Amino acid sequence: MAHEKQLVRTIEGALIHLFDKDRQIQVSSSEYFSKYIRVLLPYAVTPFSNTGRMFLVNREYKPLGVGDFNEWVDYTEYQCSISDSSYILIRQLPLTDGLKNAAGIFLYQDSTCPWHSQQHMNNYLETLRQLLSILTANMAVSEQPVLL
Repeated sequence: MAHEKQLVRTIEGALIHLFDKDRQIQVSSSEYFSKYIRVLLPYAVTPFSNTGRMFLVNREYKPLGVGDFNEWVDYTEYQCSISDSSYILIRQLPLTDGLKNAAGIFLYQDSTCPWHSQQHMNNYLETLRQLLSILTANMAVSEQPVLL
């Protein structure tokens, strides 16, 4: 079962706390800022557990919101899988700072982390806008909230 609706809500909920009054996100050097992004926002779309399903994960390779790096996670217990139609469209995303390879689709790389510079953050936000658009398009028409 795909979980686009829950993923959109989670991403939008995380972003809302980062926006300033002009709906921009200003990069901060605080540890809290980088941890917030690492845990609550998406880093990659990747397959897990030979299920044939693709999962949207954070920088810790956990479902969005799960931050303990050492914690073992049963991904089937979380609403983080995406539909095949979403995955096909996400594979077509132009990634300014990301990477696509056999391991998955990475929305940014270690050298282009969005908490390192305002330009990387702006590139990441554009990627998130496109990702949210894809996920939202694959939800039921009556359930299409879009924050970005």
